[in-house]
Order: sequence, then structure tokens, then C-alpha cells
Amino acid sequence: MGDIIPLHGTEDHPEDDIDFVADLARFDEELISEQSIRAKYHARFNDAMWKSFANNEELLRAVDRERQRRIRDGSSAREKALRLYAGVPTVLGSILHNDSVPPKTKIESAKEIRAIATGGQEGAAPMGDRFQITIILDADTVEKYDKSIAINAEDVDPHHPTPPEILAAIATKKNGNGDGGDYL
Repeated sequence: MGDIIPLHGTEDHPEDDIDFVADLARFDEELISEQSIRAKYHARFNDAMWKSFANNEELLRAVDRERQRRIRDGSSAREKALRLYAGVPTVLGSILHNDSVPPKTKIESAKEIRAIATGGQEGAAPMGDRFQITIILDADTVEKYDKSIAINAEDVDPHHPTPPEILAAIATKKNGNGDGGDYL
């Protein structure tokens, strides 16, 4: 207890720098350029150190382990997909403005552009307006609760709707003293 765990390696042990190793793995996956890595770490490593990294077996093993980890957890594929997806609006825009494209295709392109522009949330309630709780008890039992954050008497939890007969029983049980009625 009380031990300090360094997250950034020293110049003598760059393989201990979590961020540096992850950036080298991302470079190996062609997600970032050598220039961006050198710019990010220019204050820490000189040219001689950069050249020595090619012969640093510990660093090469650390980068390989990180690359394998990124493949297993899917982060490599997600980053590659995001990079490809960034070009989608340009392609859709060229379809939309191409005079030789049929009108139906242009309409579909416009719909996709709108979905990208709105983040796929068009017509949906804003994310901050509801809170949702999911409790997984076992493989077959899942409890879900979905309620409005704002006080709303009309809000119905789609997973636990109150049956109308319960509401009717609550309404008829009230007494005239103004205290809300008797307990059921």
C-alpha cells in the first residue's frame, strides 16, 4: 500500500508507458501517423532514442501485446470503422447532388444524411429526459425500470405498467377528509 505505480515509462523503459505503447499499436494498425506520434512525444524522445526503439525487444513485445488486446476487445475494429464512417457523409452528399442518380436514391441518401446529422435520435425523447435501470439477476431474469426524470403523472413505465383496475381501486378508496383515503 502506498506504492506509486507510474503510468508513463521513463526514457530507459518506454515499454512501461501505457499511452506510448497504445499509440505505437495504433500506428501499427495504421490508425495514426508517425508524424503525430513524434509530435506528441517530441519533448520526451530525441532522434537517437526513436532509432533505438526498433531494437528494443521489450517495447516491441509490449506493442504486440497491446495490439492483440485491442483486437480481442474490439477497440481496433471500432476505431477503423469510425475512420471509415467519417467519410460516409461525403459519399452520401455526392449521391445527393449527382444529376444522374435516380430521385428515389437521392431521397434515401437525404434520409441517411439526416440520420447522421441528428445522431439517429430524430423523433426520440432526449436522452436526459428519462432514467433507465436494468438489473440482470440471472440468465433468464432481467428487471427493467424506465421512468421520466421530470415529475409526470401520465408517465408509464413500459416494463411495469400499472393495470387500470389498480388505478380505479386507488381512486375509489379515498375518503372525504382530504387526507388521501384509507390504506388498501
